Amino acid sequence: MPKLIETQNIMEQGRIQLQQVLEEAGLRVENIQSGQKPYDFNMIVRRDRLTAMLGVGVSSSGLPRFILEFAGATGLKRESLYPVFIAPYVSPRGAQILKAHQIGFCDLAGNCYLTFGSVLISKTGASNPLPARKEARAMFSPRASRIARAFLCDPLCGWLQKDLAQKLKMSLGYLHSVIVRLLEQDYLLREGERLYLKNRKGLLSAWGAAYQYTRNEVLEFYSSSDLGEFEEVLDQYCEEKKTRYALTLFAGARYRAPFVRYPRVHAYFEGDVDTAARELDLKPVPTGANVVLLIPYDEGVFYKMQRIQNRNIVSDVQLYLDLQSAKGRAEEQAAALGIQHLQYLLQEHTPEQEARVHEFLRLRDEGQAKEGNGDFLDVARLYEVALSKVEGRWDENIEFHKAYVRLRLWRAYLEVAAQNQDKKFLTKTESLFPSDEAFVREADRLMFNPAMARYAALLYSAQKFAIAATPQEREAWEKKANDYYTVAVSPYTEGSSIVKERAESIVRLLKQGVHQPWSANHA
Repeated sequence: MPKLIETQNIMEQGRIQLQQVLEEAGLRVENIQSGQKPYDFNMIVRRDRLTAMLGVGVSSSGLPRFILEFAGATGLKRESLYPVFIAPYVSPRGAQILKAHQIGFCDLAGNCYLTFGSVLISKTGASNPLPARKEARAMFSPRASRIARAFLCDPLCGWLQKDLAQKLKMSLGYLHSVIVRLLEQDYLLREGERLYLKNRKGLLSAWGAAYQYTRNEVLEFYSSSDLGEFEEVLDQYCEEKKTRYALTLFAGARYRAPFVRYPRVHAYFEGDVDTAARELDLKPVPTGANVVLLIPYDEGVFYKMQRIQNRNIVSDVQLYLDLQSAKGRAEEQAAALGIQHLQYLLQEHTPEQEARVHEFLRLRDEGQAKEGNGDFLDVARLYEVALSKVEGRWDENIEFHKAYVRLRLWRAYLEVAAQNQDKKFLTKTESLFPSDEAFVREADRLMFNPAMARYAALLYSAQKFAIAATPQEREAWEKKANDYYTVAVSPYTEGSSIVKERAESIVRLLKQGVHQPWSANHA
């Protein structure tokens, strides 16, 4: 917490600054008194027939976390007071939050926004007298940026810190220190033990402002080969040498959102550059290069690398950052990439939409956590409510996660139908996917766990076997069940031991000629 002397100093300076702003606007300031929390002091202002009382809260920091704490505290204590927030500096993001909560502000840098009665005072554009470079370095240093990249590349994932630290190859203590700063800036949201991305566009913009692709080591070469041919040779070379590369800038954008033609290949390369240059016939040149190899400032640049048309391309987030930082026509190319592939990050949702998305995520993760307990009726209800929160058409990323939840709901309905011998839930599955083939096609398209998908299809086949009207139908469904069983228990599908055990139980019952589908009692 800030020292008391520092807070008192900011309070005094802030009071003087606010009083000066009000008086310049023709308002008289009267009767300044100590206030009750969350207000540090109150003041009455008058002009002609206007009389207003301002409740002023003072903070040593204008970080979004402190702004939101003040906004939350004032929610029930406004009465006839107009709340005003004072801090050394309020960023544009902080100003946006304050305006959304109908709170005025005044900072020591000279920015302010006050609107009450017939009064509107707005002054913006003053920069932070103490730039928060340390904060930017802490959140977007080479290693720390892996965390922002993970949230931006999968913006609807709810992360446990230990899982994220393991995936990003960093210590839990270091990850936690960066997470704290991201939470303070209101980029992340904590729900129970899980962390979610809250301010997608804000995090991408802040990282973009701090990022320069030239922080990588930039090596320029000339190749006599056609650039398309060079890309193919580079791809084959890296596959043979078991090393990584990924196209970026205009070379990468050509495969994602071609907009600007540019006669150079930029590629991240991880390996012995001198040997590669010699074997790829690349000549180092001071000018006129047509091949630029970037030695990564951190291995995170390869995170979520894409394979497109037999080429390795950096993730769309990394590609966007590289293009933005290259300036000139690269910014036009970045805009084209954003429109085609990053709308889920660049398009802002309304507060009501954001609340719906986060409730969807919470219910989704709660349902998934309960699957292991076997109470699939409760699981199915959670997934149903989750989907109801995001009805209608959303952006591509949310649509993907909705489709994933529908796959899990299909399996949950089947488990309930089997456990309770309830054909109503079998009918519900067919309202989601009309057949097992449709379900498996969608599961494969979304790269759903293949063992789990085949287990669910096996469960469906067993229940169709149980209600089959003729021996021919039963034989057909038994054959399908056996086919799905083979994949579900295959070592190549990495199915869990529980899935394999249940699959074996179902097939064993079918071989015995039992017409009732698997239930919990048979496990």
